[in-house]
Amino acid sequence: MGIISLLFVAMLTLCVPSVAAVPPVSKFTTAPSGNHVMYAMAQQPTDLAITAPAQVKTNQTFAITGRLTSGTDGISNAQVHLWWLMSANESYVMGNSTTGSDGSFTTKLYLDSPGSFDIQYSYDGNDQYAPCSSNVIEITVSQ
Repeated sequence: MGIISLLFVAMLTLCVPSVAAVPPVSKFTTAPSGNHVMYAMAQQPTDLAITAPAQVKTNQTFAITGRLTSGTDGISNAQVHLWWLMSANESYVMGNSTTGSDGSFTTKLYLDSPGSFDIQYSYDGNDQYAPCSSNVIEITVSQ
């Protein structure tokens, strides 16, 4: 490799920002001058906590409750997804819920087969809030 090639590679290395420096979300806006400007928006961290009974009977209706928050504030009108975790490589969405004004939600369901079921909720995030997943809860269903 010649000196010019080495200089070119060195310049590229110095001028290209690392991937870690790229913000997760960017927005375009129009400045008063009419130019388009891109600016970074940092997503706020989120937390999704759920509770459910550890044991239920088959065909017994029970409630899973949860709350989606950012800091101490609830995130309202957000869709969260209920997942059935069958194995490390297999999971299914069982339903969706929308959070209330304080970030809380309740899902009522029943299971018609005995066994042990692992469930979890997820939130996809948006421009303002980061995605997250809840704790995993195991529910044992008996006859």
